[in-house]
Amino acid sequence: MWGTSPGFDDRLRARLDDWIDGIATDIQAHGRPKRLMARGASIGVNVLGTGVMLGTFLHTGGLTGAEIGVAAGTAFVNQKLLSALFGEAAMAELVGNARKRLHDALATTFTEEQDRFERLIPASGELASLGAELRSAASDVRAVTSRST
Repeated sequence: MWGTSPGFDDRLRARLDDWIDGIATDIQAHGRPKRLMARGASIGVNVLGTGVMLGTFLHTGGLTGAEIGVAAGTAFVNQKLLSALFGEAAMAELVGNARKRLHDALATTFTEEQDRFERLIPASGELASLGAELRSAASDVRAVTSRST
């Protein structure tokens, strides 16, 4: 009664391992479609950047240094695009899902332990009547002892 039930540690460890596996699965599931979208968007940005560089080259008839600016701008846009695709919203969703699953795993495990104790403790109605009986018995004892003195 004064410790956890047999198997508690194993049940808790198994549920926490499942929770960790769930996080890994969520990350893989989120990453797959976004990775394809990011790859497509990045190719689009790179094609646009290459087109601007070619246009600059054709317009000026040679290398002017503007191409370096276009390349830097293209890299910057790619970085911002990837940050937007894999950004805060995805992280907030992953963390929210992980938090809910952890809460559920812990609640299930601790509810099992709570049920074990509740089976050992009488219902509240039984405790109230037991308390009334004890108060009555104490009153009777006081009455008997006060008559004896």
